[in-house]
Amino acid sequence: MTIFETPVRNNVPEILRSMGEECVSRSVEDEAYLYYLEFRLIEEVEHYLESKDPEDLVDLMEVVERVVSLKGITVDELKTMREGKTSEIGDFSGNVVISTEEGVEPNESFVSALERMKTMIEYD
Repeated sequence: MTIFETPVRNNVPEILRSMGEECVSRSVEDEAYLYYLEFRLIEEVEHYLESKDPEDLVDLMEVVERVVSLKGITVDELKTMREGKTSEIGDFSGNVVISTEEGVEPNESFVSALERMKTMIEYD
């Protein structure tokens, strides 16, 4: 039997059960949860790209904050890292785009991430 597991917000299993849905939930160790969250990042980006709904960015931010926490970094430290990078190479406020060399796929890393996401975790 193939079981698909995905990380969810803490209250989701109880909400589903109260609606009559069946689900099995479990807690996993931090290392495993980080693995699940990395795939969830991709999923949340896809949701936003499909919907263009800022509500999906809220979910993305929530996942990012938990990933940061599991990496042993505080959100304030992440903000400081962001400020340093902004100071060094700028931000995205100028709406600047560049051209890439012919034959270079600008979305190659994104396509690779989507391929990784298609990997299923199977349990017997």
